[in-house]
Amino acid sequence: MRFFFVPVILAYLLMAVLGVGMTWDGSYFLFRILESQAPFVPYRDTRLTMIPLHWITILVSRLTSDHDVLQAVFSLTLVLVPVLALAASWWIVQNKARPLFVWAALGISLGTLPGQFFLVSEAVLAVQAFWPVLLGILMHMQRSHLPIIAVFTAATFLAHPFAVPLLGAAATLALILGLRYPGERAKLWSWAVVFGVLSAIDAQRMFSSQTSYESGEMSLEAITTHLGISLVGLPLASLICAWVAALMVFVASRFEDPSKRLVLLALWGLELACIVLAAILWLVWASSYQFWQTALGYRILVLLCSAPFMMLAALEGLLWRHDQLNAAKKGWRHRARTIQVVGAVFFLVLSTQTISWRGATAQLRQAISESTYTCISTTSIPWLHSAPLNHWSVTAYSLLLQGRNPQKVVQQGDICTEGDFADGLYMADFYTHAWTGNWFDLQPLYRRLVTDADTSPSCRLVPSSGWYWAQEYAPLRQIWRWNDGRGELRIVVNRDVDAVLSGELRSAQRPNSVDVFVNGTRQATQEITWNGFKPFGSPRISLHDGINTVELVSANPATPIPGDSRNLAMAVRRLAMTIDGDEVACE
Repeated sequence: MRFFFVPVILAYLLMAVLGVGMTWDGSYFLFRILESQAPFVPYRDTRLTMIPLHWITILVSRLTSDHDVLQAVFSLTLVLVPVLALAASWWIVQNKARPLFVWAALGISLGTLPGQFFLVSEAVLAVQAFWPVLLGILMHMQRSHLPIIAVFTAATFLAHPFAVPLLGAAATLALILGLRYPGERAKLWSWAVVFGVLSAIDAQRMFSSQTSYESGEMSLEAITTHLGISLVGLPLASLICAWVAALMVFVASRFEDPSKRLVLLALWGLELACIVLAAILWLVWASSYQFWQTALGYRILVLLCSAPFMMLAALEGLLWRHDQLNAAKKGWRHRARTIQVVGAVFFLVLSTQTISWRGATAQLRQAISESTYTCISTTSIPWLHSAPLNHWSVTAYSLLLQGRNPQKVVQQGDICTEGDFADGLYMADFYTHAWTGNWFDLQPLYRRLVTDADTSPSCRLVPSSGWYWAQEYAPLRQIWRWNDGRGELRIVVNRDVDAVLSGELRSAQRPNSVDVFVNGTRQATQEITWNGFKPFGSPRISLHDGINTVELVSANPATPIPGDSRNLAMAVRRLAMTIDGDEVACE
């Protein structure tokens, strides 16, 4: 099995070294862990499996403050769960029923693959940790396996609400196995009771403290949404191929008779073709972060998508005795090769995905380094809209990338222009961090933010709500934005002034007229009769000291244009303000 475990472990090590644990919520988790020097447990202390792993990062942070080292250590602790789950699964079945290991290899390596990059997901962790438990039940809960099974049962129990159906399934499987094997009925039924009680306790524990966010994430509407944005497309096509391959593995075990060799070869051929096709589709998906930027939503679907592998494993364990499984030597040789191919696919896909993630991180580092602002709005980073970094945790990640003494911060939306930062540093809707910290020194960042506010230029113009992402025509470095009929700008000035707004407009339909509203009052109207971008008539607008809201409102409704599926009304380019004859370029 070394030809399976080596590529799998290498893939996880590469992910750890390059800090993949920072994806999505992970950067926020690490920030809170380092700052508090204590494990971070969200959701009212009900998901406790990660606590021992967090302590490893905490101990290392007391030896070094190198952010690359700490991100790597944190990521490494997160990949321990699937690696140990695979190792435990192999140890449980290797002597008496090693062909069963193919299901754990398929389930952990392929079944959770679309969401594997979200390393801090307790949902993915719970499903992965359950595999040794499932195989332990199929091995009739042998005494020597009980300590390992107990550890992974506890990990599943404490990880996520998915533990409720998983442990309920364990109870059902033990009950059915007891019917199938009368000689071990008492033992298996005793374990069925244990798993059933654990499932009931976990249901009460999880749902009694369930937050509105958790209940919303488990709703049919949320599941449907995540299905559409995180699975439909290349990931679903790849998973279907993996499910068909798993079915061929199962069916092939029924054709060991030499007289049916042609059927067996056909099944093996179809199985290999499905795995190769899944690998190709997954590699295309992993090659660009634009394809997998919303993969974090797979966490809600991971149990459903892993169920086919678990059901086939349970069915095979029910239909075949262990001596029959091990007697099918030809079948095991083929399964061993299948497992090795799965390990190679796992390595190739996750390595490719890790490289694309590293590219996004390098771009963010460069954007932070090159920005002249202390507070950097995500709207000023054109490529960010299609990256996995386009997430509320980008604030925490921007701090982590700069070590213990960050000098700049990336904020979403209008926070850079709306907030005065007096109450602390906004991290998310549910958390604002005080400037007096424990591990991070945020005082220099606060002083820079205050200085920026006191010495701000006469005009700052930031696209706000209503705009699509910034688009760039690379050869000419021209950036523009579309809206769907109403686009808002936030303009900050340090005194009451009359200013001139200039730039170029384009309309999806012509003729069109665009009204310019300033703080709710219409101050100008621009007629558009031309194709493409052309300068508009430089309307004069009155601004007051502080933050002003400027809206550009299209008279024509939004409509799709050729080559673009969005509903578009108008676009702006090269916006600038002129105040007292001084022009200020705007993003």
